[in-house]
Amino acid sequence: MLKRFLFVIVILTMVSVTFAGGIALSGVGTRAKAMGGAMRGLADDASAMYWNPAGLSFLEETTLTAGIHYVDFNGEYENLEGVTYENDDLLNLIPSLVFAKNCPDKPWNWGFGIYVPFGLSAEWDMYQRPDTMNEMYLGGDINGNGTLDDLPLDWDGDMEENETFGSMMVVDFHPTFSYKFNDKFSAGIGLSIDYASIKLTKVKLHENEEMPAYSLGEYLPTFFELNGTGMTYGANYGLMYKPTECLSIGLSGRTESELTFEGDANIDVYLNNWIAYVKGLGTGENGVTVNANPDAEATIVLPGDFGGGLSYKINENWLVSADFTYTWWESVDVINIEFSGVDSLLGEPLEDEEMVLEWTNTIRFGLGTEYVMGPLAYRLGYYYDESPLNDKTMSVTFPDFSTKNALNAGLGYQVTEKLSLDFAVEYIMFEEREVDEYEDNLPGTYNGGLIDIMLDFTWKF
Repeated sequence: MLKRFLFVIVILTMVSVTFAGGIALSGVGTRAKAMGGAMRGLADDASAMYWNPAGLSFLEETTLTAGIHYVDFNGEYENLEGVTYENDDLLNLIPSLVFAKNCPDKPWNWGFGIYVPFGLSAEWDMYQRPDTMNEMYLGGDINGNGTLDDLPLDWDGDMEENETFGSMMVVDFHPTFSYKFNDKFSAGIGLSIDYASIKLTKVKLHENEEMPAYSLGEYLPTFFELNGTGMTYGANYGLMYKPTECLSIGLSGRTESELTFEGDANIDVYLNNWIAYVKGLGTGENGVTVNANPDAEATIVLPGDFGGGLSYKINENWLVSADFTYTWWESVDVINIEFSGVDSLLGEPLEDEEMVLEWTNTIRFGLGTEYVMGPLAYRLGYYYDESPLNDKTMSVTFPDFSTKNALNAGLGYQVTEKLSLDFAVEYIMFEEREVDEYEDNLPGTYNGGLIDIMLDFTWKF
């Protein structure tokens, strides 16, 4: 049971929060985010290396963009008993640095970006160790006085106050190259070198397998912490066609890639003084903690995506854009997990496991607009983004509760001929999601929202 719980929650969380199943927001670039990520058919700034690398060919100046954005996730979970929990506020600051080189009189341009397509953490206080326990949970009259009394509990060691925690960061080192065949048509390709790190803590409340009529639940908690890292390589590609001066059409996509996570876990099973006594591990005076430190490695096939977009310049100052993306999440079907060492909790070697997820493909649709008036550019955007996640593995640990609707707005300001600032705000609304109970999930009702505040500084050379 514990081993099953370990690999399901740990590995599933790593998959879910790494790529679009987690909160990928609306991509890279403050201007692009203000326009709802509707950039595959526009891609006319340095963020093109993320949205559509073919767009780099139409850059007329060399630029360097440094950005920072702050993410505030507000989640709410109500369990089947009607108890409501809210996540604790954490500081999520996500930086980026993107350089795009214009090569005059040559058919190619190139760029290099360092950005975080995902970087978010969530922390919850969902468990408190009880102070007393009735003797009925231990199977009878422990005191031998003919009554079932509430016994005072002693616990060994301290437990984290906010015991449910998930943090994930993926850093993408992204060289990009584009080639301009003529004034209307270009192609581009980029390489993603992704480094991912994760930290996860979780509490599992066990049932009493020897006495199924009485659930030990909160009286037998297992706490674990996982730290893991992984690397993967992938590519994105794109085409850009400008049939007129006003209309631009783009197609772009990303390849599947294989991500291998390696991690080590620290697992503590807390036996209060009376459970330890019943199990023959104490005298009934002091609690006992049983510890295990298994290693795990998981190989995950990450999905590719493909999409198209167009932008249209209504007049010299005003443009609109639209974008559509299809992601093949069905490729995240089976995860293979390799364990090493012996599980001291089970007293046997850890066996390799295979887990079936059966995620579903998703669509994303975005709209954006920009109006330039002198040194100012006003921007608005919206996008709709489905969630691929399965109810059978739902948890608060990763903040992708349901289908997302996002409202975006931003402002650009040309400070000098060489320096410009871009600011944007994004508000993501999660649709309420009710999840039934399965073996390896957290059933209940999920709600949430997210605010992302972004600021970019761009220098032209």
